[in-house]
Amino acid sequence: MGVWRAAVLVLVHVLIGLHVAQWIVSGMSDGVRETISPIEPSEAMLTLEHGRVNAGFVIFVLAIISTLIMGRFFCGWACHVVALQDLCAHLMHRVGLHPKPFRSRLLLWVPLGLALYMFVWPTVRREVIAPVVGVAEVIDGVTHYTLDGTWRALLGEVHPLRGFNSAFVVSDFWATFPPWYVAVPFLFVCGFACVYFLGAKGFCTYGCPYGGFFAPADRLAPVRIRVTEACNQCGHCTAVCTSNVRVSEEVRDYGSVVDPGCMKCLDCVSACPNDALYVGLGAPAVMTKPRAGNRASESAGKRARRYDLTWREEFAAAACFMVMLVAFRGLYDMVPLLMAVGLAACGTFVLFKAWRTLRDANVRAPFRQLKLNGRLTGAGVVFLCVAAGVAVLTAQGLTMSLAESHGAFIENTMEVPRERVLAPGYVPEPAVKEQAERAIASLRLAGSMGEGGVGFATTFTQRVRMAWLACVAGDLAMAEGQLRRAINARPRDDLVLDLARVMELRGVAAADVDAMLAQAVDAFPSLEGVRQFATRRLVAAGRAAEARQMYERAIAVQPGDVATLRGAAGMHAALGDGGRAWEIIESGLSRRPLSPGLRADAALLLVSRGEAERAAEMLGPVLERRPRDRDVRTAHAAVLRARGKVEEARAVEEELARERARRSTRPEPKLQNQP
Repeated sequence: MGVWRAAVLVLVHVLIGLHVAQWIVSGMSDGVRETISPIEPSEAMLTLEHGRVNAGFVIFVLAIISTLIMGRFFCGWACHVVALQDLCAHLMHRVGLHPKPFRSRLLLWVPLGLALYMFVWPTVRREVIAPVVGVAEVIDGVTHYTLDGTWRALLGEVHPLRGFNSAFVVSDFWATFPPWYVAVPFLFVCGFACVYFLGAKGFCTYGCPYGGFFAPADRLAPVRIRVTEACNQCGHCTAVCTSNVRVSEEVRDYGSVVDPGCMKCLDCVSACPNDALYVGLGAPAVMTKPRAGNRASESAGKRARRYDLTWREEFAAAACFMVMLVAFRGLYDMVPLLMAVGLAACGTFVLFKAWRTLRDANVRAPFRQLKLNGRLTGAGVVFLCVAAGVAVLTAQGLTMSLAESHGAFIENTMEVPRERVLAPGYVPEPAVKEQAERAIASLRLAGSMGEGGVGFATTFTQRVRMAWLACVAGDLAMAEGQLRRAINARPRDDLVLDLARVMELRGVAAADVDAMLAQAVDAFPSLEGVRQFATRRLVAAGRAAEARQMYERAIAVQPGDVATLRGAAGMHAALGDGGRAWEIIESGLSRRPLSPGLRADAALLLVSRGEAERAAEMLGPVLERRPRDRDVRTAHAAVLRARGKVEEARAVEEELARERARRSTRPEPKLQNQP
């Protein structure tokens, strides 16, 4: 079945590629990239926590339902991570490496724990814990719970579920995926590393949160791999199983495969020389009793499975796994949860084997003898050096993680309004200053060695936090330095605007602040919010010509960027140069003829000229294409008023006002498995 399954999994990846390609090429006419939301089960977290029903939620529900009936066919025939592991195992086989499964009792519970954390904990936090520890307040008909500083630091912000809404089409398709420089190591860890150390389906066994739900559902499935009397216990089925299932023992003792790790690859069925295995209906695993009548199976129900660890080692391995998970998750703002799980599982295996190498006389790791008759081999020496490095990196990561968490905890418990801190004449209270300095010290410890820490680099998140805490402590010079470094690492509008504010509070001349803003937008043309702020400052200071030049430079660099074109047109219109504003809009529409933003701006400009009918014609195509776009509806209300349809205009304006009120209390969703 391997060829057929490979063909199906290749087709799955072709569809994934087409999905990404469609998103990339979308927006050619209107500048708005849109596609179906990621078909990834982790997207279901947005549904459960924020009510956004998306394609990921639907595929996850359908996969669980199919598993309840068919068993884990979805895992074996549709999962891209299974395809990755199978490809890695296949490449290893080609060079003569045959991964051996690592068998642990306690680590088998990791997928269920991850599943509960990702998909159940947010609801428990919102519906069970917040009502107990928070203060209730009804806003817009919805109950909110306000937490004090300590509880907010422990639980994070808890936002109410405002019902469910459709989110099947998204414009920020890549928002929940890591960048390439994280994705490539992620694939290596979940692929080659997990297969090499843990076995052919190592990540599925010890790291997949979706398997935490699929495995229990599989035990209720009536469709299973079953056996006929033609079986002679030759063991071919177990030899070819890539799900780490002892198939021959299962069918001997139960008459079917009851192990929930079976992913229905069907390799065992195709490999059986007697055609004794088949897929059929019958009692689910949870109702299947051990066969009676032969000595090998009479005690099968009580038979202990063969595992690689003693119970003492199991508990030590579980503790080691948890320490590594804490150490690696979010490390350097790069390691997402599932990658940290893969690293922790592989690291646990390495340290376990290192312990056995130091203790036992004969030890073999994957494909290499580490110790023979009490003497270390060359491979054993190298392996122990690697294990020592893993231990050191774990200790370093744990120190960084705990230090950063401590700093973040102090920060979150401080009740200091932003408006007060960034107001002229702010002087911190001694207790507040002491708290901020303690938090900064913790964050420094989590940073680079060159700045007094234990890590290899200070992360973007750490710099942003230290900049804010420095403001709270009254150290504006430090805040400015940290903001500049953070902007160079990851330019953002809000950070540049904060830098401008800090510079003003330090007494820096307005001309120098303007120069900084100009340098920022020239270096990072995508900072349209900064550009609008900078041009407003220049216009207010009587330097409109410089403001025009700033936008002309931006248009020259990115002539097709809709946000830049709209900002330039808006500035020229505000300066009374409607002709130039219209030229800019026309140039944009020549590239993006159906851009809702450009057509909305064009309609408003036409209304200001008294050309209401032409404005309605301009707005018509995008009003039909994107009737829920806020800019389009705002322009539509203005056009309706200009055409004398006051009641219709008022209805649109009231709807927009209600949406603005709802958005003001609704947070932007964030997946918990991202750094």
